[in-house]
Amino acid sequence: MRSLSLVLLLASLVVAQETPPADPAIAAVRLAAANLTPEQQQLLIDVFTVQRATSSAQGTFIHTTRQVDDEEADATVRHGRFALERPKKYFLELRNPKIADMRDVFASDGVMRVRLEQFDAQTTDRKDTPVSEGAGSEDLFRRILNLIQMQDPAAFKDFAFAPETTADGARLVLTPRAGSEAAQQAKRIVIDLDRDQRTRRIQFDDPQGNRVDVQIEEAVYNQPIAPETFTQKPAP
Repeated sequence: MRSLSLVLLLASLVVAQETPPADPAIAAVRLAAANLTPEQQQLLIDVFTVQRATSSAQGTFIHTTRQVDDEEADATVRHGRFALERPKKYFLELRNPKIADMRDVFASDGVMRVRLEQFDAQTTDRKDTPVSEGAGSEDLFRRILNLIQMQDPAAFKDFAFAPETTADGARLVLTPRAGSEAAQQAKRIVIDLDRDQRTRRIQFDDPQGNRVDVQIEEAVYNQPIAPETFTQKPAP
């Protein structure tokens, strides 16, 4: 659940190539959004065009998890950092603000995937696996990431879209279609964007009644990122 919401952060923030004039992915968007109004279709295309013109993103966020049907339960809050680079590199770090040395890291240089858990200053558990092996639910993350990047337009068949203009920018509501694999892990995904079509907030509801809220604190786009960020190894 936690890692799914993290890659949803990836999905809405990153990165693909600049959109060429006759990009077939745009045609795929129009086809998938055929039931929307012309205004909604254009808004959806505008949002994805901005995403595809972004080569990298890095910044900080606040990650909150709570039970939707239990208002009295305490929310779990984590502070995070992210770095993302076209086409498949990512780094995500979660820290517990109450425990200084504890952190979770998800990273990939596009070839290897790194999962790192640090329990205290002396104890760290690290696992490296080839991206080609897949990673269970993280494969869904990759499909969602490809969808938002428009690297895999066929993924549009897994979601119904409801884009709308808001006072602060735009909102995308993604609902997994019945019978899709995405429907097994997500009930509803809401992505709020600012006036520049950059992600401000993501809300994710899963079938178990959990709600994850990711609030972007700050982000910088299209700036160089050190390669070791994605390998979590010292620079040579």
